[in-house]
Amino acid sequence: YQPRPGDAWTYHADLATRYDWLWFLVWPASVVAALARPRAGLFVACAFWVPFAALSVVVATKQPRYAVHLLPFAWLLLGTAAEVAWPRVRAVVLAQGRRLVPDRLEAAAWLPPALLAAVLALALAPPLWATPAVVDALRRHTETTGRFTTGHYQEWRDLAARLEPRLPADARIVSTTWHAPIYYLHRPTNHLLPAFRERGEGDWETPERDPRPQVQTAEDLDRLLATGHAIWVITRRSSWERPGYLDAGFKRAVEARCLRRALPQRSSFVAFDCGRRPDGIRREERDAAPSDAS
Repeated sequence: YQPRPGDAWTYHADLATRYDWLWFLVWPASVVAALARPRAGLFVACAFWVPFAALSVVVATKQPRYAVHLLPFAWLLLGTAAEVAWPRVRAVVLAQGRRLVPDRLEAAAWLPPALLAAVLALALAPPLWATPAVVDALRRHTETTGRFTTGHYQEWRDLAARLEPRLPADARIVSTTWHAPIYYLHRPTNHLLPAFRERGEGDWETPERDPRPQVQTAEDLDRLLATGHAIWVITRRSSWERPGYLDAGFKRAVEARCLRRALPQRSSFVAFDCGRRPDGIRREERDAAPSDAS
């Protein structure tokens, strides 16, 4: 495939967003692993970085599913770097502990391990808790909705708790991720296509497999509003703000005719309420609409 408008060249941006500092540590960890374990470290580094680079160049759509099977090699690199650093960290912590602990307590066998555990907990707990991937993993067993869902698209759970009470019963959702609103918002979904995607392109977008109406342009939005249903446009903030990813005319129509609903600052989504009328939400309704900030 060739890169298309709005596509990234590598998977770096997605992994940096998903794993934060854990992903950035893979870079120096690769060097440490290759230097400390020349044969095994270099082998694992190549097993990860060579396919990673090849996929980044060849595959145009930077979906995580194309690179996620390489991540165990990345975690092996991190583990090797941690193994190399561990004796040094342990020696420093124990030396500082012996200097600070009174002589009469030095004989306590439990004290050095307790000090080491406390230091590690204080150092690792805050950044781990602030890392989205770690938080997701800790909460994954509770992130299920409905009868058959298993946490897939689980980031929609918090969004659904905020938006679903505001959605009319006959609301129709327009989203680039057409599966998730069905699971979590329990509303029919119209598939929002990127600007560069041809209608009917790909296995999932053929009429036989995906009969849902496809939305791509301002004219498509007009047709949806003409049905008289309440139309909501909900998509990821990164997709909405990425230049060239969505049709410019569609974005202008949504911003002009729909009311942007306030979401938490850390939310990765944007939501627009387009109302029921063919001309969208009118000026007086926009001014009188209650704020979601409260």
